[in-house]
Amino acid sequence: SNLTPLSLWEKSGRVDTIGHEFFKLNDNKSRKYCLSPTHEEAITNLLSSTALISSYKQLPLKLYQITTKYRDELRPRYGLLRCREFLMKDLYSFDASREEAMQTYRQVGKAYERIFCELNLPVVKTAADGGSMGGKISHEFQLPCSIGENSLVICDKCNIQANRDVVGLNSDSIPLGCLSPTCCERM
Repeated sequence: SNLTPLSLWEKSGRVDTIGHEFFKLNDNKSRKYCLSPTHEEAITNLLSSTALISSYKQLPLKLYQITTKYRDELRPRYGLLRCREFLMKDLYSFDASREEAMQTYRQVGKAYERIFCELNLPVVKTAADGGSMGGKISHEFQLPCSIGENSLVICDKCNIQANRDVVGLNSDSIPLGCLSPTCCERM
């Protein structure tokens, strides 16, 4: 459901980290809800209240969801590129270990690469900031274009492909880890 009890977010601790992006409301019995900015809490709650997984041998479990997300963005702009209500496809994976979770992450990334290749879209897979939604590892598939707010740093010599805001720059605005001040192309 897009309407989730705020208590799920309080339980996970993300009500404080996502805080400003929640659309919050109370029902007529003063129970607190939010329009979900993402659905990890709801999916985890659903699985914990069913007998769908009874053993680690049933893992990994991958659940896909396509639904509307709601975020009270501080700076909504550019129409559909950054808005408060949007349709998103998510994958929620439940793995037996961190290593298996990373294997799932790589498998899903490769699947997206095959899809974009089949569609002949010259996307760039970049290191990204998970933002207020969290996560230790995040990547984006970006299609270079003349509008938007992202700047990419791409270098075949250094093997750097990142959002400029994520890669980290030294005092000369050169990406950290860059092999040569002249080798990184800035987009």
